[in-house]
Amino acid sequence: MLDVQMDDALKRQLDDFIQLLIQYPSMKAVALSMKVSERTAYKWLKIPYVRDAYEAYKKAQFQESMDILKRLASKSIETLEEIMLDKEQKGFVRVQAASILLDKAIDVHKFVVTNEHEDRLIALEEKIVKSV
Repeated sequence: MLDVQMDDALKRQLDDFIQLLIQYPSMKAVALSMKVSERTAYKWLKIPYVRDAYEAYKKAQFQESMDILKRLASKSIETLEEIMLDKEQKGFVRVQAASILLDKAIDVHKFVVTNEHEDRLIALEEKIVKSV
């Protein structure tokens, strides 16, 4: 990890670098825009200030995407439920909607159970470490 003393000029340059990381699809494009080598760009990415800011941005973007997916998932489930319960739909369409809902419910159940097992395992590992 690079421990860097930052003056205002370097901080501005690194802030510009962070913005370009967000905007451009490749490190090569970022480096070209900054007029530095790719090697320098990768070194800058290791600076805690840059790394932390970029990671925070990616985490926020991921959370925003997850929020959108959650909202759309609810609407998707409602749509499938409507199709499944609509007596005017053809039988195979209703069965397919029911099957999709059931499959997704099973996937969610497996995910929850797996997470519960992971939590228990972590708790057991912590107890073992404390007892040693």
